[in-house]
Amino acid sequence: AIATVTRGIVLVVLSIYLLLDGPRLFAFFERTAQQTGYGDDAAILIDDFQSIWHTYFRGQVLLALIMSIMVSLALFALRVDNPVAIGIVAGVLELVPVLGQYITMAITIALVAFQPEPPLGMQTWLFVLLVAGVLFGIQQIQSNVILPRVHGRTLALHPVLILLGVLMGASLVGVLGAILAPPILATVKLVGTYVWRKMLDLPPFAAQEAVVTERENAI
Repeated sequence: AIATVTRGIVLVVLSIYLLLDGPRLFAFFERTAQQTGYGDDAAILIDDFQSIWHTYFRGQVLLALIMSIMVSLALFALRVDNPVAIGIVAGVLELVPVLGQYITMAITIALVAFQPEPPLGMQTWLFVLLVAGVLFGIQQIQSNVILPRVHGRTLALHPVLILLGVLMGASLVGVLGAILAPPILATVKLVGTYVWRKMLDLPPFAAQEAVVTERENAI
């Protein structure tokens, strides 16, 4: 437990440092790369890196707000006790990618199962199934409709990979590690793809590859 807290504190301090001194670090990196002839590549990598992190955090906040409102309204319509409180919890848990949805479902089902009087004289088990189905539908809308529009292709990662990253981040650093896992994975993918394509003497970026393809087709 102490080791997890220590790693979490180090990660927070490092994040604050990068936030404050990030522009200077990026400028130093770009100047160094310019001297070795990789200035243009460095500029693109820096832009992509910043896009990953900015889009992710803005997207997660927006997703949390949307999820909170949708869950609150749906549970209010179903006459679930304390719908706003559950909606707020769902919004906060939305900050933890993928895993947060499962936790929201478990908490909601547990609370609904112990609700004293299900509406319309409905049996408890049937009411639980109804609420779980509605919540599952909301989560599917969030995952398949809202999420792609919020994050776009900035975090083009398979959900299974994100879930594994979240679980590993949570086990190593706790909640903060779970929250930061997706942009870290996307950053590793960005750098790894660049290095791999350079090793194979291929255009390192998708835009450059598209230009090369167009030229080859024109010829």
